[in-house]
Amino acid sequence: MKKILHLIKDKRPLQVRLLVLFLILIYLPILFNVFFIQRQTLNAVKDDKLMNMEASLENTGTSIDQAAEDIAQLLEDRSNQPGIQKGVEDYSLLPEQARENFHGYMERQLSDIENASPYLAHSSVFSLEGDHFAGEDIWHENFTESPLYQDMMAEALAEGWHFLPPEEAFTSSYHEETSSEDFPHTFLYVQSLENLEGTSPVGYVVSVIHQESFQELYQNVFLGEGGSLALWSRDNQPLSRDGVESFPSEIQGRVFENQDFQTFDAEGEPTVFYQLSLDSFPGQLTARIPEASLTQSIEGPLRLNLYLMIFISTLISIWILVEIIIISNMATEKEKAHYRLTLSEELNEKLRMYKHDFSNHLQIIQGLIHLGHSDRALKYLNKISGQGKMIYDTYEIGIPELEVVMYDAYMQGKEQGIEVNIQTMELPSTLPINIYDLVKGLTNLIKNAFEAMEAYPEKDRSLSIEIFEENKAYVFKVSNNLPLIPSEDRERIFEKGFTTKKKGDGFGLYMVRSLIEKHQGTVDLIVNDGGNHFYLRIPKEK
Repeated sequence: MKKILHLIKDKRPLQVRLLVLFLILIYLPILFNVFFIQRQTLNAVKDDKLMNMEASLENTGTSIDQAAEDIAQLLEDRSNQPGIQKGVEDYSLLPEQARENFHGYMERQLSDIENASPYLAHSSVFSLEGDHFAGEDIWHENFTESPLYQDMMAEALAEGWHFLPPEEAFTSSYHEETSSEDFPHTFLYVQSLENLEGTSPVGYVVSVIHQESFQELYQNVFLGEGGSLALWSRDNQPLSRDGVESFPSEIQGRVFENQDFQTFDAEGEPTVFYQLSLDSFPGQLTARIPEASLTQSIEGPLRLNLYLMIFISTLISIWILVEIIIISNMATEKEKAHYRLTLSEELNEKLRMYKHDFSNHLQIIQGLIHLGHSDRALKYLNKISGQGKMIYDTYEIGIPELEVVMYDAYMQGKEQGIEVNIQTMELPSTLPINIYDLVKGLTNLIKNAFEAMEAYPEKDRSLSIEIFEENKAYVFKVSNNLPLIPSEDRERIFEKGFTTKKKGDGFGLYMVRSLIEKHQGTVDLIVNDGGNHFYLRIPKEK
């Protein structure tokens, strides 16, 4: 670190200060861009989950409305049966035996009504003359004093849905079955019963809803972790206590003010509420879900991806600073100036490439989310995260400069469609060689391998880099499968000025051998059917 600070403060290497400034201008925007797009992604996921919740509520509301319509249609059809109409109208005129027979007939008809719908618990018929027909007398003695019964007898009761407290509706046996603790209100459907001519009412068909069965229409809808649904009457009374405890009384009024997503503090955490008014059933369906659970499934992968990007960006920064130090230690001022110029151009291009690559990944993720493909976005994130972890594990050599070389080779191979296989080992933190000379030699071998394969199809090209120990030496092996170096060139390839390229000065491999031999190392070439294999050997001890 002291050496880096010294280079920055030094007045002579102006390029060093410019490169550090350029690094700051690129590295910081990358981090800000990552944070910004992460927030955008979380918001997009949240919006997508809310849209799915809205769609689930609409589908559930449609099911409830359809069940309500089916009940209304069933009771209307049965109330128009001539046998029921005529029997209720003339019941007071029938002899005793005929009345008993009619009671049996009505029991069968009412039983058929109850069996025709899973949402009906009990049905009864009340005549305007005070007669009552039912398979079981479930009505509480106080029912005849209830407003609903009084309106019925006064022919003032409107057809449709009505609500009663249990103590006004049922006897104790039925009351225990329906449990007033679970269902604070009894709701029933009332259908007018006309005479045969259809000119005047003779009574009413009253069907009590089986609330546990009706509750199954919305109770098992999954909204997310911690989410729940509740059904309320138009006057904001819950039809079931199940789930109502998660709707604090102090916010119920505000929730019911409009049909839109609203966020309130419930049970100590921000909670999203949404209300849907029903058409055929006189009530509204209200959903709640903790706001944090909307993005819970993707926050982990996003956070891991963020850490990996920060790690890679930091690795690139370290590599750039290492390159700066290498430049400052070059043998001659002429070589320094030339190498700095070349390095600056390469670094600029690589930084643009990495920034563009990061932005592409993040834009793809954001696009998938906005198009509603949250599952694919998650798979894409996991793939990137796994790739980043593989890179990190593979390059754990113990010497940052060499780790950067491995990473750069991997990324270059990925861009050019070349299969790059890397096998390394953990090395000591210091080697018996100037790390700059080693990096420069190894980088030159890798660069030559990539350039040699440029003219060949992607599917046929492969490059391998290996680091291992052999006979008290550290071996760095670089192999490419295409093209094989001709036998007549193998002896001369390390000579100064010799090159097989159309453009080149023939200085690269000569420089590599010179740098390595300066530290009592060797550079050898072996060519076989598997390709060209360059071996760079460094003795463990000089």
